[in-house]
Amino acid sequence: MFPFTVTTIQPAHFAPLERLQQICYPTLGQQELMVAEHFASQHRIFAEGQIVVLDGEQVIGQGSGFFTDFDFDHPDHTFSEICAGFYFTNHDP
Repeated sequence: MFPFTVTTIQPAHFAPLERLQQICYPTLGQQELMVAEHFASQHRIFAEGQIVVLDGEQVIGQGSGFFTDFDFDHPDHTFSEICAGFYFTNHDP
């Protein structure tokens, strides 16, 4: 049996997810990391697309999804650009 829980992100996970970003990406600058405010926006816009992996109550993983109208004729973009500054406000179901 899988010892972890995979579920949708809830508000109680926002702060632990912010800490997880810092642990997983120690070489990124503060402006390149997702913070609780970003996770709150993602949850508000497309809760079903945001998952968290828990070991008991501890956040140990995270995945995000969103839909966007991607321009294949102009594929170059930064991660921040494609996900609207980590807020996912460009989510387009």
